[in-house]
Amino acid sequence: GRGQSRFGLHTRGGKFSKWGSGLSFELSPRRCYDASAYAGVAFWARGQAQLRVAAKMTQVVAEEFGGSCVKDCFDGHGAERLLTKDWQRYEVRWEELAQSGHGLAVPFDPHSLFGVDFTIPAGRPPFDYWLDDVAFIER
Repeated sequence: GRGQSRFGLHTRGGKFSKWGSGLSFELSPRRCYDASAYAGVAFWARGQAQLRVAAKMTQVVAEEFGGSCVKDCFDGHGAERLLTKDWQRYEVRWEELAQSGHGLAVPFDPHSLFGVDFTIPAGRPPFDYWLDDVAFIER
């Protein structure tokens, strides 16, 4: 991990051609989480990657996984960050999030957050990065 942190998450991989690579976590398993009291998500990272950070709402998660989406699912609202070789704190604020355009179009609503994704979309170069201290941004 970074600094005094005892743990960090490390992942790396080659160039994926179909789906890409992703790390996800649910905030309240199989239910929505009201994150409206927060302004976004912050995290520390380092490495070689163009990372897409997405706030996934229940409306874009398929019913079989606890969401309410029945067609054209998994187009979470996100923003990209280019990581550097040294540890740096990154912020992703709710107002900058946008869908990629490959699924059901829905407005972003922090009242119905399902989880957060850290992804490397398909077609990107090989990647190698670390994450640590993921947290909500206080308003």
